[in-house]
Amino acid sequence: MRQTTTGLESCLGNLLLPGLETPLIALILAFLLSIPCLASSGFALDTMNIPTPKFQIVNESGETKSVDSFPKPLLLHLWASWCEGCKIEIPELAKLTNSKLTILVVSVDDQPTKAAEFLHKVAPQLTFWRVVDESASKKYWAWGLPTSYLFGDKTARALGPRHWGALSNEQFLALFSKANK
Repeated sequence: MRQTTTGLESCLGNLLLPGLETPLIALILAFLLSIPCLASSGFALDTMNIPTPKFQIVNESGETKSVDSFPKPLLLHLWASWCEGCKIEIPELAKLTNSKLTILVVSVDDQPTKAAEFLHKVAPQLTFWRVVDESASKKYWAWGLPTSYLFGDKTARALGPRHWGALSNEQFLALFSKANK
């Protein structure tokens, strides 16, 4: 007989911890260990009613723009070079580039040179942008990195890493459209 596993079981595998006979402790530990896996296992998006942010970003040429000046639909991806989930996502996001979607990857790094070098190496088709004033942008990534926002008629947010490259451009735009209904 074939045994099926839940999403949590597949994320944790056969986790056996001797000495944790107390169900509550085991349950809490299993939950805490599964958070990164569960965050990246799907494309659940929180629909929100917030405007496109007006904080300033700057590229390597010194051009400064407000995030809200970019055309929609807009995917705003906040990341840092020290964030392991971010490093995985950047090349996958680069695969989504097309004329129907503006992809804006914005570094919140305190070492912008290191972040720019990484971006040029793994996703040269994406423009490097960084925040001008961290305090102005912090409320958009206060829950952690990576954080992505999809701005259209409405706003959708994805906290934590996602496997963006698993979707075709058409599937991604369909997901975006669904989040905007």
